[in-house]
Amino acid sequence: MRQATADSMARAVPQQVAVPGQNCWRIAHAARAAFLVDASAYFAAFAQAVENARHSIFIVAWDIHSRTRLRPNRPSNRYPDELGPFLDALARERPDLRVYILTWDCHLVYAFEREPLQRCQLGWKTHRNIQFRLDSNHPTCASLHQKIVVVDDAIAFSGGLDLTIRRWDTPEHRAQHPGRVDHRGVPYPPFHDIQLLVDGPAAQALAELARERWFRRTGQRIPPTPVVTDPWPGAVRPDVTDVDVVIARSEAAYAGRPRVREVEALFLDSIAAARHSIYIESQYFTSRRIADALGDRLQEEHGPEVLIVGPAECTGWLEQRTVGVLRHRFVQRLQERDRFGRLRFVYPVRHGVTPCPVFIHSKICIISNNSSPSLIVTLTPTGCMMPWSKLGGMFQVYIKFLH
Repeated sequence: MRQATADSMARAVPQQVAVPGQNCWRIAHAARAAFLVDASAYFAAFAQAVENARHSIFIVAWDIHSRTRLRPNRPSNRYPDELGPFLDALARERPDLRVYILTWDCHLVYAFEREPLQRCQLGWKTHRNIQFRLDSNHPTCASLHQKIVVVDDAIAFSGGLDLTIRRWDTPEHRAQHPGRVDHRGVPYPPFHDIQLLVDGPAAQALAELARERWFRRTGQRIPPTPVVTDPWPGAVRPDVTDVDVVIARSEAAYAGRPRVREVEALFLDSIAAARHSIYIESQYFTSRRIADALGDRLQEEHGPEVLIVGPAECTGWLEQRTVGVLRHRFVQRLQERDRFGRLRFVYPVRHGVTPCPVFIHSKICIISNNSSPSLIVTLTPTGCMMPWSKLGGMFQVYIKFLH
């Protein structure tokens, strides 16, 4: 009886999940935070923020494309709509503005999916104040998967979206949309993702990560920008204010640097802290440790409900024969441990004349607590269920709300 009472009291108290040095790198405050659902919101907010920039722009990316259209559903304004010409026009107009672009020097497997001659399109063809570098500063079979944009060290974007083609869509995810075409005018299916926008010390912390990554590749130390401007996009209304942002990293051991697995630890601790429900959106489901953690919660008689949203299928033959096999094992492992019927795997479909699946590229985990008004929201720019040992660089941003 005493044990049951103690357990009930423990469940009623909001847990401090994030602990710097244990499952995260840093906790930093943000006066404003906004969740930008789908690339139509993110690309437009990015464009407006960059138009407000005066000193520095950092772009760290898994992929980037100079012909990415930022606002295809809106009339053109004074600047070009394609990313490369857009940044070039701003750099020519503002001599004090510096733009640093760092993207993954991808494996040959991805070569046909990337823009040819990226160094030329975003480096040689653009103003000298735009610096472009390809990053291979990671072990073999790893990648740069961080997705950060920092403007004047005052605001920062992070999430699952890169500034590249075949990402733009609206939350309606219509079966056909005139803006959802690539740089050649070829349509692509509905695409779902989310990006987080923060300001204040949280943005400055992400700026520190971006500068460190730039230094590792170039040996060039870029001094911090004094925060004297507010480039927050005026069209974006903050969803929450006065919150703490937890930043967790994941890196493979390389060049004398130790392996970092904060993201995995934060996911495991967040899953363990859930009391009412666990909601996950992810492109991939392959991590056995995550599956075991979710399976343990499903074994509990009064554990949380688990809802997992993913794409209907993996894309391409390579993913189908690798990630697809691992995803099948992940699903099977959880289904076998779902003793009380609290697990659901779903994928979204836009219904019409022909059913049109919506591709899930987002990386979201929402942990709710039934016995206290607390909510944990995590967004991470990696497949949150991927194996961790070979990731060359990613991180997670995490917000906890207590009302």
